[in-house]
Amino acid sequence: MTWVVADHAATPGSRELSVTKGQQVEVLENGSVHSGSSSNTNEWTLVRLPLIAGQTEPPAEGLVPTSALKQPPTTSCKTSPSRKTPSQTNVTIAQQSVTQDDDI
Repeated sequence: MTWVVADHAATPGSRELSVTKGQQVEVLENGSVHSGSSSNTNEWTLVRLPLIAGQTEPPAEGLVPTSALKQPPTTSCKTSPSRKTPSQTNVTIAQQSVTQDDDI
């Protein structure tokens, strides 16, 4: 899922989808050029709204400006979970040794 960071109102009769800042959408196709207008060269992303509990019709799909979406971070930006483990382990060991000293 990707977050919408800017409102977008769809042009009537287009393949665009109206979205609101703070909404979550599922990216189906990233970075296509809008086919509705030859003068508009912005990048657009095909998204789908999430299915709501009890919803019977398929969720709405459409194009939104790529700039209106918060792109997920790249894998190089993520901190490896293994880097956090030693410090958490040290805290746990320190707490155990204090507890053991208190019992003596």
